[in-house]
Order: sequence, then C-alpha cells, then structure tokens
Amino acid sequence: MLTRKVSSEWWAWEACALAASMLGPVSLAAQSCLLSTTSTFFQVPASLGIASAVRTGNLLGAGRGWEAKWASRTSLIMSIFFSALNGSVRCFSVGRFEADDQCYLYGVQEELGILVQ
Repeated sequence: MLTRKVSSEWWAWEACALAASMLGPVSLAAQSCLLSTTSTFFQVPASLGIASAVRTGNLLGAGRGWEAKWASRTSLIMSIFFSALNGSVRCFSVGRFEADDQCYLYGVQEELGILVQ
C-alpha cells in the first residue's frame, strides 16, 4: 500500500515536470527553481515531524510515558522555532532577495527572472 502511495506521488511530480517541459525550457527552469526552493523550506519540518513521531512512539512502546511527554513537548517547541525561522527568512528576504535574484542561483536567464516573479 505504501509503495503505491509513494509511486503515485513520484509519478505526479514526473507528470508536472513533463507538462512544464512542454511549455518550453524557460518554464521548465522556472518550475525547477521554485520546486527546489519549496522543497528546501519543507525538508527541516518534515524531518522533524518524522523523527519526533518515531521517538515518541518508541518511548511510549517502552512504557516511558513521562519521557514521551517531554519528547513531544520538545518537538513542539522545535517545530515552532523552525516555523518562525522559515517565516522570518521568507519575510525578511522579500525586500533584499527578490525572485529574479533567486533564479540566478539556478541559472542566468533574463526570462527566468520574469517568469519566477
């Protein structure tokens, strides 16, 4: 069952990439630029959620409820911290790090900067 879910998600991203490639190379580059940026902001919270769920589950399975309670509280505090960090990076970078500057991290095309904005 899990294999089907992962495979369907994988093929959905492949279909999006193929659809973007039909629009042209600049659209494909813009899609890759935005997808890379989005996945970078997503990696830390996703990893934190998986790690905290495993840690809390292992502690509960071992019968150590008090430690599981503190592990879940710690993961909640860390998730709030990383959410604030992601939000502040995005908010404070709006004036200093425009979308056309962002696309120059991935390539040097003038049309790409216009499309990413």
